Amino acid sequence: MPVSTLFLRCLLLVEDDRWVRETIMLMLEDHYEIRVAVSVSTALAHLHALDLPPIDVMLVDCQLPDGSLADVLSEADRRSIPIVLISGDPNEAGKVDPTRMFLPKPFTRAALLSTLDTARR
Repeated sequence: MPVSTLFLRCLLLVEDDRWVRETIMLMLEDHYEIRVAVSVSTALAHLHALDLPPIDVMLVDCQLPDGSLADVLSEADRRSIPIVLISGDPNEAGKVDPTRMFLPKPFTRAALLSTLDTARR
């Protein structure tokens, strides 16, 4: 029986790779209401949407098309939304922002849930 979305936290998943995105969504579907962005521009659109529930945490790939990831990070910071960076290349997080939480791909469901829980505290 599916979990009611009324009690789930909202996660914005910002990932351009379809297979990675779908795998993460399967890992989190029982724990989060998931919104998806596939680029910098769609992530910013979600952050600026006034008619959607607030975002509790973001999971953001370090390499995204069509813009500066710094714009997404600064807008999330302005809104006090915690961010976890993800990448298959551990050096990418250091290039983006070494002070942010980082989870290297591939990761387990347990590691993902634990990291997101820590980020929300």
